[in-house]
Amino acid sequence: MRWHFGDPANPTAGGWGAEAEYSYPAAGDYQVRITFGAGLPCADTLILPITVRDQGPIQPAFNWDYALCSDTLVLDFSDQTTGAAISSYAWYVNDELFATEAHASLGLSGAGRYPITLVTTAANGCQDTIREFIEPRFIELTLADSLIACPSEEVRLYPQADTTFTYAWSPAAALADATVPNPLVTATTSMLYRVTITDEQSSCQREARIWVEIPPDIAYDLIAPATSCAPEVNLQVNTTEQVSAAWYADAERDSLLAETLNWQATVDGPTTYYLVLTDDLACQKVDSITIDGQAVRVRLEEPPLLCRGDSVRLSATAAGTYPIVAYSWSPEAYILSGATTPSPWVSPPTTTPFTLSLTNSVGCQLDTTIVLEVTNTVPLIAVTPTRDTILPGELVQLNATLRFDLTYAWSPATSLDAADVYNPVASPENTTLYTLVVTDRNGCTATDSSLIVVLNSPCRRPYVFVPTAFSPNGDQLNDELRVAGNVIDEFFLAIYNRWGEEVFSTRDQREGWDGTYRGKALPSDVYGYYLEVRCVDGVRFQDKGNISLLR
Repeated sequence: MRWHFGDPANPTAGGWGAEAEYSYPAAGDYQVRITFGAGLPCADTLILPITVRDQGPIQPAFNWDYALCSDTLVLDFSDQTTGAAISSYAWYVNDELFATEAHASLGLSGAGRYPITLVTTAANGCQDTIREFIEPRFIELTLADSLIACPSEEVRLYPQADTTFTYAWSPAAALADATVPNPLVTATTSMLYRVTITDEQSSCQREARIWVEIPPDIAYDLIAPATSCAPEVNLQVNTTEQVSAAWYADAERDSLLAETLNWQATVDGPTTYYLVLTDDLACQKVDSITIDGQAVRVRLEEPPLLCRGDSVRLSATAAGTYPIVAYSWSPEAYILSGATTPSPWVSPPTTTPFTLSLTNSVGCQLDTTIVLEVTNTVPLIAVTPTRDTILPGELVQLNATLRFDLTYAWSPATSLDAADVYNPVASPENTTLYTLVVTDRNGCTATDSSLIVVLNSPCRRPYVFVPTAFSPNGDQLNDELRVAGNVIDEFFLAIYNRWGEEVFSTRDQREGWDGTYRGKALPSDVYGYYLEVRCVDGVRFQDKGNISLLR
């Protein structure tokens, strides 16, 4: 729709829409024309006459103050409108009417931000509105009626206090500071505390009180010896109250030891234990006790299984705070030496318990026992070589008793093909004593040995032997010429015909001459030879002569 406000001073004044607003510059009678469906073939028009009176504008205003500060907050509102005389009032909060007088009261349940609207109507029919947000302060009491504090415990009276208000607590003498919102009190006796809370901005005041109950202290007796030769000490708490207990190794209570009233502590030297008792109100009592643990403490090394006839050293190591000053081992009949020392040598014939009596520097004593187990099973072993005399370079097999539960260790191992078998092959260069040590699954050992004699043959005939004839005729008898000798280390052999021509030579003692030259069989004849060797002992030997080839 189209609005025409009919102001001669402003002929074009108008507007569009369901609502329109216009301020006339002067009093007078005006006709407002409203056109419905402007621009359409079926448009319609409404004429609305209005009269503007010359009495000045209304200027609505109000103020407010606190009327009551308690569980409910009551505010007083006063109209302060200026301009024309006002004939009616309408007060709203959250758009709900709560009063129709120039002075109004409003009850609120708590602090907050509230929209307050005042609509004033003048006697001439003029009306105006003011809307303001107010934020009244409310002293809300959240102080508990009572609390329980443990004896000598420091507690705060009002943790939820609003710090924007001022506080006055009493009795002030029992408080660290009676003017703070949340005062600290060290509880010794039950007492009633009062507080006056003031809002300096509104002058509102409220009063509250809290009863602080102090229950009786936990009654108990802590029983434990000051010194003890026993390795463990009973710590006992006697009480008729329902309490829980916790024992700690440190004053900071980081290392928990036990959670029972009575328990056994392993004490070594001066040791302090810390006790915390807690009742059903969560009140605690902290105590401590120092005990000098003087017990003899020793570590006995576990001995190995002893083989019959062997000896072993027992070992005891002092482990306590106070040093051991006296040792006494028994039975003495099986002690070889050191019966009054920490480490005696013993050799019992059978499994035997050995008792050690100890005394430390503060006179505490201890008897302790260790059992030395002796096995009667000793391995039987014998070494039998295939032969006990050989020439240099020869091999011999050493044979020992075969048992699958034994481990074998031969020495010296340098001339053996294996040192951990029952039948190694030996290749000694000189006469050698081979020793075998066998060990069974119990760790028991047995030993045997065998002497292998090496005959050191001279580096000369007949120990270096060259045959005088051979017959390479294929009958498998003497078909090759070979030089014999088991002491040869380096070797050279050359064969010559009667004209001095070399028909064969070799540096390998294992290579023989088959009577051929360049693949052809040589005729029967007498051939010359030259031999040069170095034996295993470093001696050199040269020889020459004739060989008959017979076919």
